[in-house]
Formats: sequence, C-alpha cells, structure tokens
Amino acid sequence: MIRGSSGLPALGAVALLVLLLTACPAIDPGLPSADAGADQAVAVGAIVTLDGSGSLDPANRSLSFAWAFVSTPAGSEAMISGAAQVSASFVADRAGTYVVELAVSAGGQRATDTTTITASPTDTALLEPGESVTHASGTVLAAQPGSFSGSLAITITEIDDPSLVVPLPHGVSIVGQAYTISATPAVAADPDQPFVVGLSVPAGIDTAGLALAVLERDNVYASFVPPDDDDEAPLGPSWIVLEGAYEPASNLVLAPVLALDQGGWDVVLVRADGFETTVIGEFDPGAFVDTSSTLAFAGVCGPGFADAVETCTAADRSVAAGMLEESYFNLTDFGFTARPRLMRAASSWDISFNPLRIRIVPGPYLVELRPSSAEIAGGMFSSSTGRIWIAIGTAGVDESRRRVVRHEYVHATQYGYGVTFASTDEWLRSRWVEEGQAVLLDGGYAALRRANRGVRAMDFSLERSKWSGSSWLPGPASEYETQDFWLYLANRFGHTDASFVRPFMERGMLAADVDQVLRAQYPAVFGGAGADSGLSRAYWEWAKNQVFTKQVAMTDPRFGQTCAFTAGSATPTVIAYGEGQSTPTETRTLDPLTTHVYRIDFAAPAHTTYLASMLLSSTSSATRSVFYRDDQAGTDGCFGQADSASATVNVDAALRYYVVVGNTSRTASAEHSLALPSLAITTPPSSGSVDEGPIAFRALATGFAAAPSISWSHQRVSSGTPFSFGPTSSGETVTRTLCDGEYFVRAEARAGAGAPLVSQTLRLPVNDLGATQRVPGCEPSVTITQPIGGTYATGAPIALRADTTVRGEATYPVEWRRDGPDGQLLATGPAVDLAFFNAGPVLLFATFGVASDSVGFTVVDGTPPTASIDDPDAGTTFAWFDYPENQNGIAVTFAGSGLSGAGSALPASALRWEYRRSDLATWSDQGSGSTKEIFFGYGGAAVSQAYDVRLVATDPATTLIGTDTITIVIQRPPD
Repeated sequence: MIRGSSGLPALGAVALLVLLLTACPAIDPGLPSADAGADQAVAVGAIVTLDGSGSLDPANRSLSFAWAFVSTPAGSEAMISGAAQVSASFVADRAGTYVVELAVSAGGQRATDTTTITASPTDTALLEPGESVTHASGTVLAAQPGSFSGSLAITITEIDDPSLVVPLPHGVSIVGQAYTISATPAVAADPDQPFVVGLSVPAGIDTAGLALAVLERDNVYASFVPPDDDDEAPLGPSWIVLEGAYEPASNLVLAPVLALDQGGWDVVLVRADGFETTVIGEFDPGAFVDTSSTLAFAGVCGPGFADAVETCTAADRSVAAGMLEESYFNLTDFGFTARPRLMRAASSWDISFNPLRIRIVPGPYLVELRPSSAEIAGGMFSSSTGRIWIAIGTAGVDESRRRVVRHEYVHATQYGYGVTFASTDEWLRSRWVEEGQAVLLDGGYAALRRANRGVRAMDFSLERSKWSGSSWLPGPASEYETQDFWLYLANRFGHTDASFVRPFMERGMLAADVDQVLRAQYPAVFGGAGADSGLSRAYWEWAKNQVFTKQVAMTDPRFGQTCAFTAGSATPTVIAYGEGQSTPTETRTLDPLTTHVYRIDFAAPAHTTYLASMLLSSTSSATRSVFYRDDQAGTDGCFGQADSASATVNVDAALRYYVVVGNTSRTASAEHSLALPSLAITTPPSSGSVDEGPIAFRALATGFAAAPSISWSHQRVSSGTPFSFGPTSSGETVTRTLCDGEYFVRAEARAGAGAPLVSQTLRLPVNDLGATQRVPGCEPSVTITQPIGGTYATGAPIALRADTTVRGEATYPVEWRRDGPDGQLLATGPAVDLAFFNAGPVLLFATFGVASDSVGFTVVDGTPPTASIDDPDAGTTFAWFDYPENQNGIAVTFAGSGLSGAGSALPASALRWEYRRSDLATWSDQGSGSTKEIFFGYGGAAVSQAYDVRLVATDPATTLIGTDTITIVIQRPPD
C-alpha cells in the first residue's frame, strides 16, 4: 500500500496510477515474418539448400530459426543439417515431395512459413552390346556387338544450354536441345568399334552443316587422341565438334565416340562453319581418293580453325597423300616389318543405324588439311575417323608438316602393327612406349634431349591428358611417357640421349618387356630380384622427384630431393576438409606406372579443434604413397618417411597436406581410395553458449567404411579433469548435465579396432542461470556446522560456520538470517562470529544461492563452559605403518577436559566427541567421556586424508555449551 506523509493511504496516488495504467496500452512492436524461400525442383541425391534470409522482424529484434520437415517421401531418411541456422540443408534421398517448415521467433512471438521441394528420379536405361537406348526426346546411344561385356546403366538427361558456361568455338552455334550422357560403369571402346550417339534434328531445321558438339570435362575419351606438339597448353573443359552423318529415315545426326564416363559429358546438335553434312546412302568415299597413290591414301580439305582465311588446293591434297605414302616406305625401310598391316578405323561418313544394330563401315586413311592464318605446326591421328590431320598455316605444306605427318602415320600403323593386346586396357597401357616410337622415328634419338626446358609436370608424362581441340583436359586418356622419364633413366645409365631406348622398342611395346631389356642391359644399376626393383622402383623414385622438386637439372644424375612441391610438378586433386565437413572418399584407378597427387587443405577450426585421419586403401600391393605437410618444404623430412597408408593429424590451425600415390606395377592397373572420414558436432552449435542443466549432444559421422561408435567426454577448462559419457551412434542424441562454467566437449568416432580415429573438440561456455533458479543436478548446497544447537550465553561470540558445495563455477555469498531464509540479515560469509544480547530462542538460517540450512538454539544469561582437546595436538599425522596390526584403518585415542562457567571441572558425562572427513559436511557422533578411541577406516580415503575432531562441553548447571576442534591427518597403506 502506498502511504502519504501523514501515514494514511494515498488514494489520489492510487487513482492516478490506475488511470495511467488504463490510459496507456502496451506497445506491440509487431509480429516477425518467416520466409522459407522459393519452392525447388531437384534430382534425387541432390543437396537442397534452405534459405531463410528473407525473414524479417519489424522491430529489428534478433531472430531465432528452426527448420523442420512437415512431410517427406516414404522411406526417406533425410535429416536437416543446420536446423537452427538461417541457412540449412538436406539430401533429397528419395523421389517425391519434401515440405519443410521454417519457424522464426523474436521477443516471444513466432511466425512460420513452408517451402516445397520436389525430387525427381533420373532417366536411366540399360544398354547391351549390339543394342541401343532411346531417350524420350529421340536421342539414341548405341553399341556394336562385342564392344563391351555385361551391360551399362545409361542416363540421358536434358540440360540447359552448356555453352553459357563454356563458350562454343567460333563459327559453331546450337540448333537443338543439349543433353548429358553418362554410363555406369565407365567404359572405353575399341577404336574399331566405337559407340554411336544420335541427336534428332528439330522440325524446320536445315540439315546442311550439322554436327555434334561434345563438352569434355571428366576424362572422357570421346573422339581422338591428343596431338604431340603442345605439352604446355592450358587446362580446362572444352568443346569437340564431331563431324557426323545425317540419316533421313531416323532424322538423326550420328557420330562415333570412344568412351562413356560415369561423370558424363554434354552433347548438343550444332551448325558448324565449314562442315558439310553427309547423308547416309549418298556418300561415295572413292571420290576423295587420290588416284596417284597406289596405297589408297587420300588428302582432303577439312574444316578450318576459328581464324581460317585460306583454303586447301588440289595440289595440297596430292602432296599430303604423297606424304602418307612416303611415311609408309620410311617405316618399311626402318626395318620393323616388310609390310605394315594397316587396320583402317571407322569413318563417321559411313554409318548405318537401326534401332537394334549398329554397323560402321571402315573408310580410307585420310590426311586432313586444316587452313589457318596463323603459323600452326601440329597434327594428330584420330582413331574414330581414321584420319590424320595437320594444320596448314602461312608456311603451307613444308618440311615441318611433313614431319608431323610421319609422326602421326606411325600412330596410324600402330593400330594394326603386328602386336596383339589382351584387352583395351592393355592397349592403353602401351601408349607410353608408342609415343616414344613415334618421336624417335619422326626425328631420331636426339629429339628426346632436353633443350632449355623446365621440368615437365608429372600429369603430362605418365598420366597424359587429352587434347580438346584447343586446350588440355585432365587425364588419363592417352597415356604415354614424355621426355623426363626417358632422361631420368638415361642419366641413371650414363647416357646423354635416349638411344638406349631402341633395343626394347624393337623387342616389344609393353612395360614388362621394357623392364626385361633394361634389367639385362644395365644389371648394375637396374637389376635386383622382385617386383619392387627395376622399372617399378625407378618409376616411383622419379615420380617423387617430379612432385618434390621445384627445378631439376636433367643432366645432374643426383636429381635433388627436397620437399618443395609446386604446381609445375603435377596438378593435384584439391580436397577441402572443413570443420565437421563431409568429405567424400576419393577413388581413382591408376594405370601401370602412373601417379596422382592429392592436396588436402584442413580449414582453421572455429571454436573447436579436430583430429583428422587420411586413410589410403588399394587393390594392389604395388601402390606406394607418401603423406607430408607443406611446412616440410626445403627439408628432406618427406624422404625420411617410409611409405605409409595413413596419417592422423591434430588440426588447431589451418594446415595443408600432400598425398602422393603411385602405381609401380608394370602391367596391372590399381584402384585406390583416399578416405577422409569426418565428424561434426551438430548439437549444440560450435558458436555461442548454452544454459546450464541437461544439455543434448549429437554428432554426425561421414565417410567411414562401417557405422562408427562415437564416444564423448567433457572437462572443465579450469580443472582439466575429463569425464566420459556415451557412446552413441552417428546422429544419435545423448544428454549430459553440465553446470555453469566453460568446458571442452570432445566427440571421437571410430569404426572398429584399427580403423581411423577422428574427433572434434568443442569449447562450450555454459551459462549460470543465477542464484534464484533451481537447475536439476546443478543446485548449490549449504550445511551449518556451527552452532550445533543447545544453549549459548548472551553477549558471547558464537562461531557461525557453514560448508557449501556448487557444481558450477559461479559462487554465491553465504548469508546468515534470523527466523527464515528471507528474514533479517545478520552477517555474510561462510565463517563469522556473532553475539546475541537478548535472551531467548533463536532460529538461525544460512542461505547459499537457492539452498538454505537452519539451526535452533537458546540464548541465556551466564558464562559459557570451556572445552579443550588435550591430546593429540592439532595437525598431528598418523602413519599406517605405525599400526601394522590392523590394515583396515587406524584407532586413535583422544583426551579432553572441560571447565564450567564458574571454573570447576566438568564430569566426563558432560563431554561429547564428534568427527568428520574435512572435505565432508556431516559430523559423526562418537559418544561421551574424557577419553575416546575413534577408528578411522582406509576405505575411500585418499593416500593422506584430513579429519576434523570436535569436543563439545555442556555445563549441567546452565546448559550452556562450549566447543574445541582440531584437524589431524591419517595416512593409509599404498595400493
């Protein structure tokens, strides 16, 4: 009640207050608005990103977010990652509709919105040898009988215009729908039995000048082998324009391709300047054959480059045909064979198609002249079209072009030159020697000498990429060995050029033959028994050299070995390993004598540290690997490491690792997987804090070979004592009560003994909810140990003592109050002395946070008695070895006395003994007497344990009491 100065109720004030309260309604700042983002349509398996950034609060209050599924397709196990963040995500693992609700809250007010995601299945069909698959759009993919074994899962998907990402070459324009074609598993075709792809010609489109454009991205060996003249060309995706044929009956433009890839490649119908559409059934290849050549070689003028300004003449075509014939006789004269057998590859000009069978008619060998205004010296042999092409620039058909024709003619004859391969893979593995033959026969042994060139990248030697028509794309595709390894071997054998190569060229083409010849020819430096010597060991040492050396003088036989990796050595696969980020397993097949490099960038942790594992597994014992950090650059530390299959690193700052993986087998491919399993603590989040009490913990583990077990532990940052809890499975929640303070919370995941261990450690602040809130498991406690009740004298100081405990790090004051926990405050502190001057009963309370304890006693007039513990002295230590007769504890005798307020001795019955462990609050009554034997047991005690002993003296005449307390130490036997 409000009172005025006279002490009467201030009614006017009350009325005014009521008037103000009724006249001023509460101001509502307005409801927040939720925006879950636009509806989405995705493919099954896609990662769906949820964006709530459009949500608003009119009062600019801080918004909290909560994403949750309203409905999911049957069988879906989708989980939302980052459900409490403004942006979240999930994987659409089933076809159907996902409805997701976003709830936003601010100031105790809540708003919701939903978004719908529709996941559609991909369009997949099985392709058998000798058959075809047809997409709903009419797009056809066909395979010849016997071209592969088993069946292929073919996916043909309509896509948006891919030329918006990678522009088409000049003079090429899209005239139809684009598609992505992929196959599982990936497969390469025999050059004489390519796959055939056909795209429908839209209604009203003129069929003149049509072709198929393929966007090569992921090692798809789509149409031809790379040229040899530009090892330093840039990398990147690029278009290949395939000359095809139009079949009126099916309204398809058809062209051959040599590989199907799991990653897929894009194809689209285009119109290309300089292309003349061949109509099946109307073309006569004989019209293009130069009759002056008795070997049926032909020269034609093909489509030019983007800057074409010149044309081919009949004389140019005749010279080119003559070059082929000259190359034929040069090869014969070299002595490899009397008559090279020329197996003519398929020509896309002669394709017959029907829905179930494909027939490709071999055409003649052609040399195709491509005009250009620039001085371009280069060329290649295309096994899919059966042609050699050379660039005709401003110099015309000169001697440099003549050498290109000879070089490419060697490749052409190699397809039919007396060597039988067991499989297409074996044929691909022979390419590194085939290229050596072509170089040597083109310009002689000296052509392999290094002339003022830096170290060639490993990628362009053993694992050679393919040529897109304008740039290099990542390999492998046309694997062959270039100058570096030849010269590495030459230096080891004491040569200055590559003339030592001829003996094994004449004996065979496979790596096993090369190894046999070199072991026999150079036993001192290349011998040794076993698969890990000879060519295998030489290759692995060379590969590490390429990766670890910035600059190598190829004339220096020592080949400096330092851990200084540069991009000029190899093009690594870059893997970003973020804090708790899901990193897929990298799987790659290495052909014999090839190497790959991975660069793993470990992100700097935010609020956490984590333990990361890198685990390499391989199908072959010939696989070699080395793990090393980039901070080992300039040292020989990486060479001091033995080949290893795994490495575990503790990441508390940004870190970079390189992993070099090599296949040292001379004959067999080897598949390896680089697994980087990861673990993310998703609950609670890695930033911010949580309130004390029961806290939910959850972690997601990815990339493990089997379901891992996750073990948990926590420890205070201040105390450093860890406590374990759990374990859980990935995604499973475990609850642990933590009181206020700052903690390290660690989750460790491992899928069985010997499996890689990964972990994440979260630094978690836990908020104190204050002294007035009761938190289960975190409540403080208080126990009054003095006074003990009874009667005390007025005006005499009384010792007030209270023991307290608290689970967290917050501390609260001990307050002494009279007549209740909220009564009159008398004193503050766990140990104070207080005198009461008014006789009568006293009810005393000690409060500590939300905890309290009470004791009652009486205050009367008089003089209190005195209690005294005479033996032993305070601080005395009692050792276990002084009491050997009892190994369970020690019995100690105490003696004491008491004087009344009048100064007379108190009887033994007026003396009472108590004891307790010093770290506990509860006292144990031991009975009365002037002497007392107390047994202190060893059970549960520390090696040295302190005990408090108290003597209480009561004066029978006045009922007043006095106390004396000492502390002693008991030692127990060692464990």
